[in-house]
Amino acid sequence: MIALAAAAALLAHASFANAASVEVLAGAPVALHAAPLDAPRGIAAGRDGAVYFTEGASVRVLRADGTLATLPGRFIAPAGLALGPDGTLFVADAGNHVVKAISAAGEVRTVAGHAGTAGKGDGKGILAGFNQPAGLALEASGSLLVADAGNRALRRIAGNGVVSTVAQHLPLQPQGVAIDRRGGIIVHDAAMALRIDNRGAWQELLAPAATHAAPGPAAAAADGCVRGKCLRRYHAPSMPLTPRAAAQLPSGQMAADPQGRLLATVPATGSIYRIERNGMIAPLLGAGDVTGELSGAAVDGDGNLHLLLAERLAAASWNARGEPQPLPLQYAASLNRDGPALQARFGDISRLAVGRDGGLYVLDGDQLRRLDKDGMVRTLQQEGGFRKLREGQAAAQVDLHGFMAARPSTGVFVTANGALAGVSTEGMISFVSGPPGMAPEQTGFAPALRRIWAYVAQDAEPFVLTGLGRHGIAADANGQAWYCADNVLWRIRPRGVARKIALQGADGCGDVLVAPSDAVYMLHGHYLTRVGSDGHQLLAAGSRERKGASDGAGLMARFRRITHAVADAQNNLYLLDDGILRRMSADSEVSTEDQDLFAAVGKLRALAVDRKGVLYLATERTILRMKP
Repeated sequence: MIALAAAAALLAHASFANAASVEVLAGAPVALHAAPLDAPRGIAAGRDGAVYFTEGASVRVLRADGTLATLPGRFIAPAGLALGPDGTLFVADAGNHVVKAISAAGEVRTVAGHAGTAGKGDGKGILAGFNQPAGLALEASGSLLVADAGNRALRRIAGNGVVSTVAQHLPLQPQGVAIDRRGGIIVHDAAMALRIDNRGAWQELLAPAATHAAPGPAAAAADGCVRGKCLRRYHAPSMPLTPRAAAQLPSGQMAADPQGRLLATVPATGSIYRIERNGMIAPLLGAGDVTGELSGAAVDGDGNLHLLLAERLAAASWNARGEPQPLPLQYAASLNRDGPALQARFGDISRLAVGRDGGLYVLDGDQLRRLDKDGMVRTLQQEGGFRKLREGQAAAQVDLHGFMAARPSTGVFVTANGALAGVSTEGMISFVSGPPGMAPEQTGFAPALRRIWAYVAQDAEPFVLTGLGRHGIAADANGQAWYCADNVLWRIRPRGVARKIALQGADGCGDVLVAPSDAVYMLHGHYLTRVGSDGHQLLAAGSRERKGASDGAGLMARFRRITHAVADAQNNLYLLDDGILRRMSADSEVSTEDQDLFAAVGKLRALAVDRKGVLYLATERTILRMKP
C-alpha cells in the first residue's frame, strides 16, 4: 500500500526483533516492546547502541539487537544512571540512599552513601550521606555529579570517593543533571531548570516567558493544518498544566545516544521515547502513543543542550556556545487524524476489513475510516453521518454498532441505527437490507423490496433490525450478509430477501464467520462451532466446558476468549484469542502464530485477510501487516 522504506527514519526503532514478519502500515509507531514499564526514571546510552534504564527495583538494558536484559545488583528504587568510558554503569539508588557501580564484568559495589540511611553530610565513601539521590552525570575529570533530590542539593563524588556539596538550598528537588560544553551544570525537575556554575551559584535557565502554551485552533490554523486532515506540529510537549505543589510523581530524565537522538523516560506512563534529530517523537519501550509528559536535560555529541519541562509545556535548546536555537518537536497531539498512513492516528480500532479493491476499512471508535491503496487514511463519515445515495448530501446521524464485514462487490457492510447498511468506498450509504425481526406479515420479498425502494428513492429511514449490534456480522462470496440474533441465523441476500435458520441446541448465537467453502462458523468465546443447514451446531474447535491456551487438533485445542476470526482463500481460519493470534488450518489443526508477536506489539484488537492471503492486524492505535 505504501513504500515503507520512505518512512525508515520514523520506524527505525520498530524493527520488531522478535517479530520480523510484521511491519507497521498505518497509525502510531509501535515500541520495540509494548508492555508498560514500571516507572522508568534513569537512562543512559552506550556507544554500542545499548540503552540502559531503571525500572522498578531493577536496572535493565535494551541491547542493539532489540533484546532486553536485567543487570546484576540489588536495588530498592534506582533513579539515575551514568555510563563511564570503561563500561562502568553508575546507579543512584534513591530508595537506599546510595550510589553504586556495576562494572563491565557485572561486579557491583557501593561508591558512596550509607545504605538504608538518609543523610546530607560530606565525606568519603560510605561516610557520606544522600537523601534520595536521583540523576547522575560524569564530568570529564571522572568525578560524578549527583542530583540529591531529598536534600535539594547538587553533590560531587570525586575519583577518590570523596563526596562534596556543590550547591544546596536549591528551589527544586533536582531529578536530573547534565553538563553543558561551557562547564555549566544543569539540574531540573518537571517545572524548573537551573544552571549552576563552578562556584555553586545558580540561575534559572529557562524563564517562564520562554515556555510555550499548548497551541489552540488559532495556532493550528497558522501552521496550515486543517482540523482532522493532518498532524499539528507543536513546538513543545502537550500536557495539561499541573500545579507544582500537586505534582507527586518524579519527573523523567533524558540522555543523548551516539547518533544525537534523545532518549526520554516517563515514569507516569511507564514509557521511554526516542526523539529523532528531526524532532519526531516515537515510543521506544512501553505502551501507548506519544505523549507530552516529557521532562529532562541532555547534551548531544555536538554540544547542543536540550531541555524539556512537562509542567511548564516548555521545550528549549542551546548550541555549544550557549546561543538559543529551535527545538521543533513533532508528534500526534490528538487522535483520529487523516493523512498519510504513517502520520495518521487512530484512537480505538475495533474492526478491520479488506475491500475488493484492496483498500482497508477501519472501525475506529464511532468512525468508519479507510486506508486507500495510495497510503492515505480518510474518514468516510461527514459530520457524524454518511452521504445519501441519490443526493450526495450528509445523512442523518449514524451510530455504528461496532461490527463490519467486507462486501464482495464494493465497500463494506456495517450495522448502524438498527439496520444493516452497505457503505461505498466514498462513504455513501448504498444499500440497506433485510427485514428480520419484523412482524411476520412484513417479511418476504415484496415488503423488503418496497422498503428498500422507499429508502433509496425517497430517503426513508432504514427499517430497524432487532438484535443487530449484539454479535458480529459476516459476508460470503455471493454478497450475502449473515448475522445471528435471538437464536436465529439470518442470511440476507443482495436484494434484501432474508432467510432464516432456527438454531438447535443450547449454544445460541455468536459472531458469524463464513469461509470461502461456504462453511458457516459461530464464535462462542472459548470455542467455535460449525452450523449445519438444519441449525445444529457441531463443535469445531475448543471445548464447551474448559478454557485454556493449548494448541492441537480441533477438539483438543483450548481457547481463552475468541473475539475475532477471518478465513483465507484456503479456508484457514485466523483467530484473535484474548489478543493473541492463532490459526486453525483447513484440517482443524490449531496453532499459535508468532509466539513473540504479543510481546512485541501488545494485545491485538482486530484482523483481516486479503485475497492474496496477506494478514492485517491492529492494536488499539496501530495497523500492522504480516508478511506472507
